[in-house]
Amino acid sequence: MKRRILALVMAAMMTAGLLGGCGSQEAEMTKEDAGKEAAESEADEEKVSGEGYTIGFLNTLISSKWRAQLMEDAEEGAKQLKEKGKLKELVIQTCQSDVNTQLNQMNQMINEGVDCILLDPASTTALADAVQTAVDKGILVLCIQDAAPYKDTYCITDNNELMATALATWVAESIGGKGDIVELTGIPGHSDDTVRVNKMHEVLEQNYPDINILASAPCHYNYSEAQSIISQDIATYGDRIQAVISQDDMAPGTLLAFQNSGAEYVPMVGHTSKSFLQSWKDEGLSCIAYSIYTGKIVDAMNIAIKLLDGYEINPEVLTPNSFDETLINQIRLEAPYIVTDDGDPDAPWMEGLAVTQAISVDEALEICEGRSDDWCLDRFMSEEEIDALFLDK
Repeated sequence: MKRRILALVMAAMMTAGLLGGCGSQEAEMTKEDAGKEAAESEADEEKVSGEGYTIGFLNTLISSKWRAQLMEDAEEGAKQLKEKGKLKELVIQTCQSDVNTQLNQMNQMINEGVDCILLDPASTTALADAVQTAVDKGILVLCIQDAAPYKDTYCITDNNELMATALATWVAESIGGKGDIVELTGIPGHSDDTVRVNKMHEVLEQNYPDINILASAPCHYNYSEAQSIISQDIATYGDRIQAVISQDDMAPGTLLAFQNSGAEYVPMVGHTSKSFLQSWKDEGLSCIAYSIYTGKIVDAMNIAIKLLDGYEINPEVLTPNSFDETLINQIRLEAPYIVTDDGDPDAPWMEGLAVTQAISVDEALEICEGRSDDWCLDRFMSEEEIDALFLDK
């Protein structure tokens, strides 16, 4: 910017010198006039750049309180970026897991000429042509929350492999490495669920071959479905069930099923919502909860802005794509917390976790103080943490 101002000043002075021989008062330009013009030009440029980018967010579904918090975080992140002059508009569309709807929404955003699309893909394959069209038109595409093997994109996801390893290890260790469990899965074919379930099974088969899965059923991350399935499992298997392994919002449904049936509580995968954490403490449950934090949508928005500003992601932070190892385009973000009864940082389920902090249920409740009952443990990456993902210009 300083170079540009200097150039304007020099140009103005040269023009004044060339026209001075004509003796025209209008042709004269002093240094003060040149400086004023340069300042006005700088202000105009800053005004233009301050309008910011237009980012589209294609969300998969809204079926849980966790997703509602994700939307709240997206709006908060947009507000912050608008105040910084980095964002003009955030356009949000939700497809309720319908691939054709998401495809139409994506084509609409492409036609409207957004600068970036944050894509929570309803399919790992069906959107490939639309993604390529966006890329060919110069639109930045980031797959968020769920990975997908689309070329010329980046994926900003949870570290689902580490999460699944931690949950499976805790469940197995909680029952002494052998016994019968039931399993609740998410949305069949959904990339997050596919990665998590495959990894959980791998951990159990390799490290705990004496663990037997009595029953497994998809519950679409819905606590009501989880409650119904676990109620059926309790009626079918009774006290044979020694533990329940699940994900995300299905934990409250599991708890309700045990409460309503009068069955004795078993170790179960919990949830980081304030209300569940309080029930965990009050009921004396034995749980683990991995904080799949909604704030990653804000992290993804900040990463997108840096990329749009011309910064390059440090290759060292990129890992192979969950669905195509030839694509080195995925940033796996660790969760802020793992919550257990005592928060043991040296427990076997903490192995491999470099960022995630082990905390007790009491410590988690302290973090939730002053929040609504539905609020889940959350965070936004700091500006320094975002910058650390990039190379210097």
